[in-house]
Amino acid sequence: MSSFTSFIDLILFLDNRIVLLNMRIDDISEDIPPQFKNHVKDLLKQYNKKYRDAMNALRESEEKYRMLFEEAPILIILLDTNGRIIDCNDVTGTITGLTKKEILGKHYKKIGIFLRQDLPKYVTLFDSCLEGSDITPIEVRIRDKNDRIHYLEAFSTLILKKDEVKTIQVIAHDITKRKLAEEALQTSKEMYRTLVETMKDAVGILDNNGLIIYANKRTFEMLGYSQDEVLHHPVTDFLDEENQDILRKQLFKQRERIIENYELRWTRKDGSKINTIVSPKPQFHEDGTINTYFAVVTDITECKQAEEELERTKNEREQILNSLVEHVVFQDLLQRVLWANKSACQSVDKKLDQLVGKYCYEIWPQRREPCIGCPIFKAINTRKPQENEITTPDGRMWFIHGSPVFDNNGKIIGAVETTLEITKRKKAENELRESKEKYKMLVEKLREGVLLEDVGGFISFVNPRTAEMLGYSENELLGKHYSFLVPEEELDKIKAESSKRVKGISSTYEASLLAKDNHCIPVIVTTTSVISPEGEFKGALSVFTDITERKLIEEERRKLAEKQREFMDQIAHELRTPLTVIKGYTEFLLTREKNTENKHILNTIMNNVARLEELGSSVSDLYRIERGKFEVFLEKMELCGFISEFLEPYRKLYEGQIYFDSSRLKNQIFIYGDPKRLNNVLNNVLDNAIRNTPRENRRINLELNLTEQKVELIVIDNGAGIKPENLDKIFDKFTSFPTKYDITGTGIGLYLARKIINAHNGSISAYSKGEDQGTEIKIKLPRMRK
Repeated sequence: MSSFTSFIDLILFLDNRIVLLNMRIDDISEDIPPQFKNHVKDLLKQYNKKYRDAMNALRESEEKYRMLFEEAPILIILLDTNGRIIDCNDVTGTITGLTKKEILGKHYKKIGIFLRQDLPKYVTLFDSCLEGSDITPIEVRIRDKNDRIHYLEAFSTLILKKDEVKTIQVIAHDITKRKLAEEALQTSKEMYRTLVETMKDAVGILDNNGLIIYANKRTFEMLGYSQDEVLHHPVTDFLDEENQDILRKQLFKQRERIIENYELRWTRKDGSKINTIVSPKPQFHEDGTINTYFAVVTDITECKQAEEELERTKNEREQILNSLVEHVVFQDLLQRVLWANKSACQSVDKKLDQLVGKYCYEIWPQRREPCIGCPIFKAINTRKPQENEITTPDGRMWFIHGSPVFDNNGKIIGAVETTLEITKRKKAENELRESKEKYKMLVEKLREGVLLEDVGGFISFVNPRTAEMLGYSENELLGKHYSFLVPEEELDKIKAESSKRVKGISSTYEASLLAKDNHCIPVIVTTTSVISPEGEFKGALSVFTDITERKLIEEERRKLAEKQREFMDQIAHELRTPLTVIKGYTEFLLTREKNTENKHILNTIMNNVARLEELGSSVSDLYRIERGKFEVFLEKMELCGFISEFLEPYRKLYEGQIYFDSSRLKNQIFIYGDPKRLNNVLNNVLDNAIRNTPRENRRINLELNLTEQKVELIVIDNGAGIKPENLDKIFDKFTSFPTKYDITGTGIGLYLARKIINAHNGSISAYSKGEDQGTEIKIKLPRMRK
């Protein structure tokens, strides 16, 4: 045998004797040819070194794996083929709240972290994994030691040894925050969609071609068209040519980033017109070009009608002034004529346009300068009403009254002159003076005011109480026309009552009198005709009873009610527009935001906006109730399904805390109800129960009971309870009773709940044994028979 061949044989021999690598050369010297002993010795040294290096590398890799295993930021669990947990990292304990001692060696089904209803699915997945099936990442729900729910994204890996499954490795990422954020986002989207669809204003979106790509329900109601007749149609189809031009100009301004509200008049399907205010909010691309045109459209038809009514009222007032026998002239500060009634124009046989701009003293007295003692001149200088009586050379007597006129800032801008011929009145005064003493003593001591007027309506007598009541002296009232004491808005009413006196008809009615300081005094007026022995009408006798104190009480009540209404109106109005804008922009930002932290911030904003919207909705309902405009729209409803659907989001947020089991009810339960309003009731009742129960052991049960004619829904909690004396008060408006769990109640929710249930011909009541004894809210609704 050659040396080379013998060396090869030695190598093969040593390879077959690999177990001897760590042996000494002397231990195997008998089996080695002498000529190869040195070679064997060298080979053994090399093999021993490689063995030691391999063992050291193995120890280092095990240490590195253990370090990575323990420090990994994800949950890692190793299971044997029987499902027992043989190892887990620290994150497993952090998420579950269990120690390794409570986990290791136990079957995965018995460590108590999986929800009972999910276990069958996990058993199937475990068996599939053992069979070698590919397990894609799955979503897992677990309950930690404190009963909190965690959402995990998990996948499994088989660890094989000699093609035999030895271990199953499960790796899971905690996605709880992401899941909660997704659920909150979905909830906020639904709330936003509901808000837009139930708004009193129309909401629409146009694309760059002017096509309507979105519109809420109010839009279709406002225009009188169906959804198919509006969507994907040009917006110009609903505008006449004039308003199409207005819209085009405004869209051009928006492209130039000039955003302003504007008026637009739409044409309804029936051909009628509707006036609106458009509040645009265009959406821009990143390059500054417009993406879509978003707008809120508010119906102002009633406002326009009010303006027209105001103009009509103005014309009516002019007609009233033109019907007076007195000369009424409106003058500027230089006593130039600005307006004159028909009697004033006829007195000089002129038309109004022939008088306007000329000085009053040039027209009537035909002077070149103001009259001495002119009431108008004095009224302008003193800023107070002035009056005077004059006698013309022809023997006629005139009464002149001047009143200053102020603008909204209190600046005097002119005066009104009222001139009346009082010749006949003066003669009548002389005649009545003769009979005055006959009844003077009878009326001077009365606590009621007494006034006597002649056939022309001029005051010929007043008792001291009348003068005291009005703040005038008796002489200041005598000779004045009764209209002098009547507010302008009641003039028509008083004239109608006065016309009855000529026919001998007496009456008693409520009215107001103008005092000297221009404040109104409410009175009860009893008026009787004065008839001569010959049956001739001579005038009227009126007795006034001051009812100021009674009116003050009524006014205080009215003001209190009005303040409440104004408060509700202001809250609803102030919340609606900014919240719509905030929510719209926030949702827009959410669709573009990639950063998780920023998304969390935006979702927080959306949640708080939703709370404000709920408050705004409650205030709006309260406002409608106060004005008698609150309505419910009843339809056939299946109650069990409605309640289950309502509770779905609550069950996700309060897992294991809210219970409703309708399985014992054999048949469906139908009622006539308004789903939207009943949803509000359940929201308020359940929200109260949640806010007034402890988080750690909260339990809220919903039960349904049936009677022959009623269905009872009972919401039972284990919370703070209610004192017996407060049980019925919790349904009062703006009444709340803070508890140790909640101090934020507004006193609106349960008040609205009672109003809504009453509108359904039902009832709502509360029961509690006392503080810390829990509360039962019982809602009874009429049951619909099949």
